[in-house]
Amino acid sequence: MNRRAVVIAGLGIALIIAGVIGVVLFRDKTKASTDLSNNQQSEPMFSFAGADGWRQGPSNETSMALFGPSRADGTSACFTSAEYKTGTVDIDTELSKQAKNVAHAVTLKNTLESTITAVSGAIKYDLYQYGITDESSEPLMKGLELGYVQLVGGYVEIEGHCNEFEELTTTLPALAAYRLN
Repeated sequence: MNRRAVVIAGLGIALIIAGVIGVVLFRDKTKASTDLSNNQQSEPMFSFAGADGWRQGPSNETSMALFGPSRADGTSACFTSAEYKTGTVDIDTELSKQAKNVAHAVTLKNTLESTITAVSGAIKYDLYQYGITDESSEPLMKGLELGYVQLVGGYVEIEGHCNEFEELTTTLPALAAYRLN
């Protein structure tokens, strides 16, 4: 009987401890979700002003993707994205990093002056267009474009991807249609 009483008492203590831990965790989780909902922006950072044939893809509060006109098979030859990131951007470092992330030959072919529209007006940035070559037979998007817009407290990373380098010109209306709210 003594042993049974010790086991029951031990289980009772364990249940009490588990209950206290559960209450503390639930309270902290509830507080964290309340704090998060009070601090989150209610409006997404980007909106899409529309561009002929382009459609909005996935988006959240800090990023958005756009897809080019659909082909017969339902896919798009091009897509673009804009994403807000915190901090200061070193454009040369980012361009170098992006080029190294592509496991193929990457060649800068063009630099265009572009703009993104913000509440305060148009913000200029350089759009770097790259051609990607590969000798293998694997499918590869051969057009890449990158742009960076420094803001106060963060920056916007802009990307465009197309099956062929020559198709990058079709992304320009879509890139101009991003709105920074």
